[in-house]
Amino acid sequence: MLPSQKLDEIAKTPEMYDRVRKALYHLHRRQFIWAGDRQTGSHYQVLTRPDIQVFLEDYFSVEGLTLHHNTSEQWVGLVPEETMYEILPDERLKGDETLVLLMLAKTWQDGINNAEAQYRGVIKASGYEIWNEIKMITKHDLIKEARFKEVLKDFARRSLVVIGDENAENFDYEVEIRPIIQSFVTADLADRLVSFAVGKTSTLSDAGDTDEPDENEDVA
Repeated sequence: MLPSQKLDEIAKTPEMYDRVRKALYHLHRRQFIWAGDRQTGSHYQVLTRPDIQVFLEDYFSVEGLTLHHNTSEQWVGLVPEETMYEILPDERLKGDETLVLLMLAKTWQDGINNAEAQYRGVIKASGYEIWNEIKMITKHDLIKEARFKEVLKDFARRSLVVIGDENAENFDYEVEIRPIIQSFVTADLADRLVSFAVGKTSTLSDAGDTDEPDENEDVA
């Protein structure tokens, strides 16, 4: 049965059809939906219904996207297929975004290894310490703090992290890193992080600019 035929089946119930449309809009906008987030509970319930998921898997396959659903951690999300990056270059992360993502993944993995996981696999960490560790690994101030916070906010929009309020005394803030982050990385995380960081540093040094990465550069 084609996606259009399955959609006809869903459309027979106007209320469900409307709920599916709204859930799809929010999933496209956020990329991931974490059950329990504000205004997402009903969307998660719709997107994880077995009969709806059969339609969604085919629907997103046509778009070159893979639908992920983790029942224990209660989240659902979209990851582009590798072949789609050439067709949809905007789906690629920029260089500094990739660096932040890898560091968030490393921080999450370190927390898991140290038995620091909270409910549903969430790891809590210091935003300042994450940013500072990027500087230590790259040995350069590749990402200004303001840009780091900007990237974090985009990842928060995607439901990958939750950013806490800034402490008025030390200007630090808590970052809750969700296990969704592992959907983007492989087992060789530490090696990949160092390799990527060194590569970015060399590129910037050759260009005579060690302050900021080229934010328009795509990540291979």
